[in-house]
Amino acid sequence: MGQDRGAEVIEMFREIYERTGCALVFVGTEVWEDRLAGDMLSKWRKVLSQTVQRGINIQLPSELPEEDIAAVWRAFGLPDPGEDKVGRASMEVIREVLQTCSFGRYVKRMRAVATAAARKGEAYAWGHFLGTHRFLQELAGAAK
Repeated sequence: MGQDRGAEVIEMFREIYERTGCALVFVGTEVWEDRLAGDMLSKWRKVLSQTVQRGINIQLPSELPEEDIAAVWRAFGLPDPGEDKVGRASMEVIREVLQTCSFGRYVKRMRAVATAAARKGEAYAWGHFLGTHRFLQELAGAAK
């Protein structure tokens, strides 16, 4: 959008919408929202005003709901973490991964550990998740 071709990009999206009638969803960060409301809107006012008026702005929560986080581990067949040492440590790791990386990294980590447990012929358990996390931390420390 910072390029001179920004108006062409917006026009292309509008053209797709008008030809297909299919709704388009644009996902961005607060930076995108600020730019859309600020300098981008003033620069591309004629093109953007129609696009912005046709849409709605949905603010996603800054933190994922617990139920969404739990849905991932349940999808991999894990029980809810207990209040024991392994359960608490697992939740700390999950929160750390979500805060420092992303939801995608959390899902990828769950998938990778489930695959490793399956290859060993073992039922996926929270101990596998913690063991893999600790192993990755050791690798990262060795790489420094």
